[in-house]
Amino acid sequence: MRYFKFISFAVGILLLLSCAGPYIRSREMPREEMQRRQEIVECAKGLVGTKNLASLNKCFKNDCSGFVIGVYRLMGYRVDIRSHRKNRSLSEMLFLSLQDKGMAYREYQPNIGDAVFFKNTTDVVYDRITHMGLVEEIFPDGTITIIHYSSGMVTRIRMNLKDPYREKNSRGKVINNYLKRDDAGAGKRNILAGALFHSYGDIYNYCRRNKR
Repeated sequence: MRYFKFISFAVGILLLLSCAGPYIRSREMPREEMQRRQEIVECAKGLVGTKNLASLNKCFKNDCSGFVIGVYRLMGYRVDIRSHRKNRSLSEMLFLSLQDKGMAYREYQPNIGDAVFFKNTTDVVYDRITHMGLVEEIFPDGTITIIHYSSGMVTRIRMNLKDPYREKNSRGKVINNYLKRDDAGAGKRNILAGALFHSYGDIYNYCRRNKR
């Protein structure tokens, strides 16, 4: 009897821990979700090179968060952002909203259409989220292409968290683009995309239930 009680107790603890654990990314997903994510990415790709997003549609604002949120809104998704403390950027408030729902993560490979958050891309604040983009593609070597709005235009950058302080690999291929000017003397290795990475966010599953 004690043995069965112990087994029941152990199973209960495992279930509790599994529920309380981090939001685990799955490499597999339903075909419909993959199709929807691809549609979102295609929308973002179609905007590469655009300077004035706000003139295209009222969904957009001409900044990094305005681009990502605008893509989702244009595709018919409602992006609810919870109110947090003042002096937070919109990208940071979106991260906190995702984090509250267990949909912000760092440890796992992203899916296309996920948000990417960066820290310290400006010299105004330190150790805070200051920039974001949208995952476009993931390559076998770990390099990720990200579409974002920066320097007045929608463009692409690359990031590789397996080698975050290196701009190019041994074959000369760019794996981390520069994401910040070295005005503060931080050193080139510290201003690459991989070095400034903060987290990912599953914005698709965060707002899919609120799809219009």
